[in-house]
Amino acid sequence: MERGRSSTVGTSQAAREIQEIAGGLVYCKDDSSIRNGFEIVTHPGTLDFWLKENGKEIMDSILQRLRSMDYHSELGGRCGYHIHTNKAAIAPLHRYNLVRFVYSQQVRMFLFGLSRRSEGQLSSYSQLTLPEESDGYEATVDRTAKNIGKGINNTGRSTVINFSSTHTAELRLLRGTLDPVKFWAGLQFYNSLLEYTNPKNQWLGLQEAPAWSSYRQYIESYPQPVEVAELRTHLREMGI
Repeated sequence: MERGRSSTVGTSQAAREIQEIAGGLVYCKDDSSIRNGFEIVTHPGTLDFWLKENGKEIMDSILQRLRSMDYHSELGGRCGYHIHTNKAAIAPLHRYNLVRFVYSQQVRMFLFGLSRRSEGQLSSYSQLTLPEESDGYEATVDRTAKNIGKGINNTGRSTVINFSSTHTAELRLLRGTLDPVKFWAGLQFYNSLLEYTNPKNQWLGLQEAPAWSSYRQYIESYPQPVEVAELRTHLREMGI
């Protein structure tokens, strides 16, 4: 989060206030991508806690307080909204499907829209394409997905999904935001994407080409609507 020019609240004071509101659920730190502000990091929590229990109320209070202090996350263009999940919970075939989806040429334009980033920002912080090898892009994606599934390699830290961490798989796609609909839509997107790409759920078959239309159908028929409420709203507002 970066300070607005009219903000009268210094970064140290603002960070202390946010940590007090959170009651130990977050900590604030410096980050090289932020010129005049701080990064907010949440401690691990279950999806139920963040979406259905008091985690949602606390985070909404944090977002509101930051806006009231004239902090922002989207205006500068560099701030990202990174979401981590337990890497050990994503089985090899699941990783294979997930990587195939996020690097699919058919899906790229929709992820680009959802990211709210420019092409330059994506290339710097959240690359959506892979360096194409001699046998073509689809073969490159398939090979990369298999290698990540086997734990052989990673595509790099500044990519749409980062597996280089020891313990987590990090979605780096989204531009930062203090808007509550966009904020919760991002969390819901990653969770629903993990559910959609899990071969056990049989939405994206291992031999099936990824398609945004299929993912959107999944969202509209989601078994627990509260878990995708803001995501549905945000996708409809963006026309994707």
